[in-house]
Amino acid sequence: MPTALISAAGGKNIADDIEASWGTIPWEIVAARNPDLIIMVDYNQQTSQDVMAKLRAIPAVANTAAVINNQIITLGYEALTPGSANIHAVEVISAQINAMHQSKQSH
Repeated sequence: MPTALISAAGGKNIADDIEASWGTIPWEIVAARNPDLIIMVDYNQQTSQDVMAKLRAIPAVANTAAVINNQIITLGYEALTPGSANIHAVEVISAQINAMHQSKQSH
């Protein structure tokens, strides 16, 4: 479902080739694929600042474009599983992707 939401928002999931539903990949692979944006599932009511601090503490991820540029979205589980909250998720992801593109064009 996250891949479909990201695609609908105009992005590409760096993990779309993983043969698992809700699978995990090593941080080293995330770093090698260097995402511009990271979408986190909010299971524990963490703030995006808390999540970003954790990501900065992972050496393999600290130098990715997403972490360097503070590009993180935290969405609830309900937004990333099939249901009406998907509409909001696509809107949030799309807005962030568009803002990133506008920022790159103005620099």
